[in-house]
Amino acid sequence: MDTLTINAIITAASTLFAACIGATLSYLISSRQTKNQLEITERQISSQSEAATLQHQAAAIARMRQEWIERLRNKLSLLTSLISQAESELEHNSAYTMQPDLERQISECQAYILMMINVENPIHEDLHTAVDYLVYDRYTVPRADKLIEHKKRLFSSGRALFKHEWETLKKYKC
Repeated sequence: MDTLTINAIITAASTLFAACIGATLSYLISSRQTKNQLEITERQISSQSEAATLQHQAAAIARMRQEWIERLRNKLSLLTSLISQAESELEHNSAYTMQPDLERQISECQAYILMMINVENPIHEDLHTAVDYLVYDRYTVPRADKLIEHKKRLFSSGRALFKHEWETLKKYKC
């Protein structure tokens, strides 16, 4: 064999070797990139799933808080109505007694409200105090100015609590 043939064989072998190495490296790089892209896609799906779960939970919490606000508002309205009815009865009754059913309704309404609030929270504590003043002052001689004062305090405390809750709700809805 002459040198020209040997050079041609070496060149052909080198080219074949380079082609095999190039194809193998290309396959390995492509496999690695595919694996990396798959991992990235899995993380994105996981992140989107977590975000959707958190958004669903926030919506559920917002809905429950809104329902809680409505129930509390309704009970506070009922309590003020019952207290007004009791005051009216006491004004027209020289013995300062009221119907047992009305007394029971006031007590139930008060208990319901107090069970709904957290007295360790200053805003809730103020509402608790306002409810107590309004309910317990009815046992004293009826005085319209005191009743008005206690109702104003109750409304003010209620509005402060509702405003605070509304601000909290807006955070969940964003």
